[in-house]
Amino acid sequence: MSETTRRDGDEARKRAALWGLLARVVIERPTPQWLDELEAALGAADGSRPLAPQLGALLAALRKSRRHPGGATVLAVDRTRLLSMVMHGETLTAPCESAALGVAPGGDRVLDVLRSYREAGFEPMALLGAPDHLGNELQFVAHLCRQEGEALAAGDDAAAQRCRAQQLRFLSRHLMAWVPAHCEQLAAKAATGYYAAAATLIGRACKLSMDEVDPFTPMAVAA
Repeated sequence: MSETTRRDGDEARKRAALWGLLARVVIERPTPQWLDELEAALGAADGSRPLAPQLGALLAALRKSRRHPGGATVLAVDRTRLLSMVMHGETLTAPCESAALGVAPGGDRVLDVLRSYREAGFEPMALLGAPDHLGNELQFVAHLCRQEGEALAAGDDAAAQRCRAQQLRFLSRHLMAWVPAHCEQLAAKAATGYYAAAATLIGRACKLSMDEVDPFTPMAVAA
């Protein structure tokens, strides 16, 4: 394996770790075990990466929330209000692509999401309530990054190239179409600093993924 291929594989795995972490921030309930794990991961984040300020802000907000009695309960209530498929009012749509864009849940856009999943062998979490839920879409990008890393490790450059093309297509057609704007709403309406910081981090990650000259510049979190 060439040094370039090895480096590209490492970067793909780092991207997978980042997108997987973002997905878990959305999906996981704020249990003590998960918050311990998240705090450790954020504490080990590479401070030289483009997302370092947002990762640091999330870590600070997490630590602040944990210093207060009942902090996990407050976080759980805020998570339900912001990231579940219930309790949404007129000013905050459900956290899924179809709701955010005001299109039919069974329409062409969601069918395209499902087609992308199927082509890559990805199974969305039914418990999230919608295949185009933010957590599922973030997990899918992590899945594609992992597949890219595995293809590079196996010396299959053609498969790795297909994975990169799938990432670009899904990021540009789907995540960028709604996630940054939706995350701005989430950050503004969050009742906790933790979920405000999480929303800001996710929105910024999506923008960086497309704004960089090389859209796959790694924004790593230590595994």
